[in-house]
Amino acid sequence: MSRRLMLFIFVLCGSEISTRVDAQGISATYRKVNPSVVIVRVQQKTPSSDPQKGLDSFPSFGSGVLISAEGKILTAAHVVQAADQICVEFLDGELIPARVVATSTSAL
Repeated sequence: MSRRLMLFIFVLCGSEISTRVDAQGISATYRKVNPSVVIVRVQQKTPSSDPQKGLDSFPSFGSGVLISAEGKILTAAHVVQAADQICVEFLDGELIPARVVATSTSAL
């Protein structure tokens, strides 16, 4: 099962859906939204436990959703807040460098 499909199913199961959802409906919805789901890949530098090394770079990732034709991506603030480098991976495997435009950590 792909990472994106697992994420989508988790979101459906995690939300408060009170009606029964049939498998064909989920499958159709998945095919419709899948191209807009992206992987947000980040690199973060942190102090090394070995003072001789200086900084270590740690990779991490999260998910995001394409929300505009201009290429704006919506993701959770904690995914990118401490990132030194950000790259977005699309469904076809294309990697595009990205930057943070705005963040908000307040709850809605």
